[in-house]
Amino acid sequence: MRLSPSRILCYEECPRQYHYKYLARLEREVRSANLVFGTTVHASCESILRAQAKGESFDAAGWFRRAWAGITAREEIEYTSRMGPDDLAATGEALCARFLGAWRAGGLTPLIDADGEPAVERSLSVEIAEEIVLSGRIDVVAMNAVGDAGPLDLKTPATESLEGFERVSDQLTAYDILVDGNREALGLARVGLNGFMEGIKRKVPARRTLDADETRRLLEVCDADLGDLVRAALATGLPVKALVVLEVREAPSRVGAVSAELAGILSRRGAGLGADDRLFRVGGKPWTTGTPARRLKAACGKAGIDPPVTFADFRTPEGGPEFRAPVLTGGRSEAERSEFRRKVIWIARDIADGRFPRRSRMAHNTPCAMCDFRGLCHDGSMEGLVEREPYQRKKQAASI
Repeated sequence: MRLSPSRILCYEECPRQYHYKYLARLEREVRSANLVFGTTVHASCESILRAQAKGESFDAAGWFRRAWAGITAREEIEYTSRMGPDDLAATGEALCARFLGAWRAGGLTPLIDADGEPAVERSLSVEIAEEIVLSGRIDVVAMNAVGDAGPLDLKTPATESLEGFERVSDQLTAYDILVDGNREALGLARVGLNGFMEGIKRKVPARRTLDADETRRLLEVCDADLGDLVRAALATGLPVKALVVLEVREAPSRVGAVSAELAGILSRRGAGLGADDRLFRVGGKPWTTGTPARRLKAACGKAGIDPPVTFADFRTPEGGPEFRAPVLTGGRSEAERSEFRRKVIWIARDIADGRFPRRSRMAHNTPCAMCDFRGLCHDGSMEGLVEREPYQRKKQAASI
């Protein structure tokens, strides 16, 4: 029997739900927007990490924008009343644009495994008892500056996790066991860290924005110095007062290779300058206070943009989507691993013995309210449900 963290969570939440989802192979006919959104953001962020490991740049926001547009055009998706397709498009693009800065704030890099490949989106499995296999897909096995490495999970919740979540999460314990059981293939001596990163899924606050045509017209009338400053502000969301004092040595850690275009700007602007010189300059000299704002207003006039935008309109909005820096703890103790293994064995035995009772709990705010199978479980109705095709297991990317 193979059990993953998601299967274990499902059984603990409600054994009857586990039966419907994994044994009867039932699923919603229309996928939820939250599921599609999370999967698409994950794919974009994981592509950033692969690119970083290879020393390449990757336009994460642009990739998300194209992927989301393609998915929503060809597939029916169920949205909540809180966030519609345009809201999620803007939020996802903002999160993907900000992921790399948050990742670098944690001082992490993807682990390079024994085969020389970055350990990103890695499927692993380990036998924890006779005929009971724990399996899962790790978003990234990350390594810090002193060589400690371990699993890091990427999440896109609507609200931040409670303090200390990284120390008690069963999912992270499962990932710790999986990485520990595959140390040789990963080239690890031990699991030295564990944690997660959260992209908080909030709406992008309403503000003055430029559409694609206005952006093109504005950049066409900007000279090279102002144009590069505008492009950097648009790409990073940083305030202009931070950009104009940015030193050459700070640029990689502060703004990073958000896109190939920005990477080219940083390289070109830094050529011939010292490490302590300011990167963005006008006429070869540092920008002076007020000059960027005045020149942007004049450029808006030339481009016919009325009302004009300001650099404040390019900033990351307060209270909007936010990718938090990694939250880390050490690897799990052997006692914690043993406790989790025992629980998995008990769950496996219950499944093997056919124990699938409903678990509606005692309180009035029952989890049934959020269950995809409520109609079937309560009334015998299959409305909105379909049987999915049998799962075909893919060949794993690494020897484990």
